[in-house]
Amino acid sequence: MRKLITIGLAAITLAASAGVGAASAQPRPYGDLDRDGVPNRYDRDRDGDGVRNRNDRYDNGYGRWDNRWGRHPAPPPRHWRHNNSWYGHVRACQIRYRSYNPARDMYFTGRVWTRCRL
Repeated sequence: MRKLITIGLAAITLAASAGVGAASAQPRPYGDLDRDGVPNRYDRDRDGDGVRNRNDRYDNGYGRWDNRWGRHPAPPPRHWRHNNSWYGHVRACQIRYRSYNPARDMYFTGRVWTRCRL
């Protein structure tokens, strides 16, 4: 009986220790020294617009804007609630309506200005 209990305790100990790994310290984050979640190679120009982050007036808080599309549009109007998708909305309206004005979020239909609802 004693031998059976010893074997049972040994089996329980082995089973319990198999699930627990050795604790190890986390390595120093060489790829993200300022610990902002952005790798160091992108820290100088996160949005890829050619302007360093420190001097970048457009931090892409309204989505991603590509400089090939033209000048940065005005900030969204007060009625706009989806701030991080503003630039995508502006670009879609520019493509669809040639008379689109991002400052007003409207396009001209020939007689009246109409709000872009894309």
